[in-house]
Formats: sequence, C-alpha cells, structure tokens
Amino acid sequence: MQIDAIPRAAGALIVTLCVLSPPASGAAQGAGSLLLSPCRLEHPYGLGSVAARCGQLAVPENPDDPSGRSIALAVAVVPAVSARARPDPLFLLAGGPGQGARDGYVPILGALAGVRRDRDLVLVDQRGTGQSNPMNCDFPEEAFAPEVEPETFRNLASDCLAKLPGDPRYYTTSVAVRDLDAVRAALGYDRINLYGGSYGTRVAQHYLRRYPQRTRTVILDGTVNPSLALGALIITPELARTRTTTMHVVAMFMIEGFG
Repeated sequence: MQIDAIPRAAGALIVTLCVLSPPASGAAQGAGSLLLSPCRLEHPYGLGSVAARCGQLAVPENPDDPSGRSIALAVAVVPAVSARARPDPLFLLAGGPGQGARDGYVPILGALAGVRRDRDLVLVDQRGTGQSNPMNCDFPEEAFAPEVEPETFRNLASDCLAKLPGDPRYYTTSVAVRDLDAVRAALGYDRINLYGGSYGTRVAQHYLRRYPQRTRTVILDGTVNPSLALGALIITPELARTRTTTMHVVAMFMIEGFG
C-alpha cells in the first residue's frame, strides 16, 4: 500500500556517522554484475529529466527461499561527473514509507551537484514501491473522510490485501536493507554512503547495524523516532523549498567534510 511522502525538512536533524579511516582516492569502483543501460529519470510532474544508467536486479521475494519467486528491483545510477570518481557512492533512501527513490529524489538532484562531481548517486526503489513490484491500492477519496465507519475501511483494506502482487510479510525494512546490500554488491561498490530522510533514516540506521563494514558514512535528515507509526505527511511549497535547501547543505557538508 502506498503512502506518498517527501521526508520532512523543517527543523531537520542531520546526523553523520563516520567510519574512521582515510577517504579513498579516485580509484574506479570494482566490476559489478548488474548490467545498466542509458536512461533518463523523469521529474514526476514532467518538469525535466536527468541522464542516468538504469537496470533491474532480481532478488528472491522471500530472502530465505532463494529458489522461490523472485522480484525485480529498479535501480538507477547517476554517474559522477569526474573521470576519476571516488569509489564510494551516495545511496539516496526515500521516505514514506511508500515513496520510490527514483521519482522522489529526481526533483532535488540539483542540490547534490557538489556530491555528484566526485561520486555516483544511486537510487533504488525499495521493494513494493516505484517500479520494484509496487504494492499499491487505489482507495476512493471518501474512504478517508472522518465519518467513514471503521468497518468500511477494514473491508477496503481487506480487498486491497487480497489484490496485492506480493506477500506483505517480505516487504519490510529488514528485508529491504538486504536488497540494498545486494544492489551494492551487484554494482561492485565496496563501501557506500547513505542519505536518509524521514522513514529513510530508519532504513539507513538498519543498514548500518547490519552491514557496518560496508558503510562509510550515514546522514540522517529529519530522524524519525522508532516508536512513531509513520503515515502520510502534508508537504507544502514552503516545506519543499526548505527540503531542497537542506539537501544543498548536506551535499556541501559531505564534500567539505569527507573529501
């Protein structure tokens, strides 16, 4: 089920965790197994596009049953401008939960131009979102009216559950971070930087706990209390502008702070 939201930026808390080792020089990334082809990532409102390289990575829907059903993860890499790019890319983790990274971050990729000078930007639609076997249901607008009886909404939710193209048990944050590491390995990166906003801060922390040896830095923008049940957020134009400004600050902090 999709809950569209751009991570909240007003009063954003930015936390950076660093692996205490010297920054890598401009060595090329290792050879990866994921084949990418030229593509363009479109602004969700048709306001522009950005050149990238796109592909799909097949992963088991149930990670503990690799011989079972597989799903395709939509992956996009916006290559570094420099011919001597640093080997550690920046993975951008979307909010929501329910927002696809490839659509969610395209409008603000310009704020990361500084980072992109020397590093690839990697966008992975988390399983169940974007183009990674999306688990969406269309609810009528009246379903969210205050006067709607709980039983009516329960029936709508039950109908939605029956129509989903996957097993919801395997569309969790825990499974999603295993997907992220599979993408990292398939692209040939040894260590990565993570940027997460809103719900993406949970994904980033979970990845760090599970794969500390693969994590170079983590940036948490608008950290969400783990006890908070996330839902849809209302994004105003002012919040969107603040969000872009925050992204610019983060980008320059990464460039100046970590080289």
